[in-house]
Amino acid sequence: TVPSGTRYLNGIACTSASTCYAVGQNSSLDGGIIFATTNSGSTWSTQTVPSGTLSLFGVVCTSASTCYAVGENSSLDLGIIFATTNSGSTWSTQTVPSGTADLLGVACSSTAACYAVGDDSSLVEGIIFATTNSGSTWSTQTVPSGTAALSGIACPSTAACYAVGAGAGTVGGLILSSITL
Repeated sequence: TVPSGTRYLNGIACTSASTCYAVGQNSSLDGGIIFATTNSGSTWSTQTVPSGTLSLFGVVCTSASTCYAVGENSSLDLGIIFATTNSGSTWSTQTVPSGTADLLGVACSSTAACYAVGDDSSLVEGIIFATTNSGSTWSTQTVPSGTAALSGIACPSTAACYAVGAGAGTVGGLILSSITL
């Protein structure tokens, strides 16, 4: 049973068989939510989310204590990245490069290197942000021309990540492969 006031849950990540984090949007549709469990899902507690959040779409954990959550701010004009380094006791806002509307997915290829994907402020081009220093700074990565919104990313190794989304002007999907820093 999740806490009341939940509208959508969009992502989940687990640091162990008993500890997981779920992210989404509240039932008022005006705030992001993060829930945590430390007892294999028997109970879920509400985490404090920094203000100005509309919705959270993805979450990833690089260790038992460090996780990142991505989404969009309440003004719908800037993607957001939150981080915790103390097992969810507090979540802090990361500085995100300008030019993004929302961030829809996040993945890490190591404890220090992570990627967030979404779409730019025009809602036309896909965008990828990367960090190589555990979230201290995020930088914009080059995305191939014709890439529309990117909605998901996975990093099966430190050598490559794969992002999915839509190709501009196409009906079908798009896969970007071997994304590296």
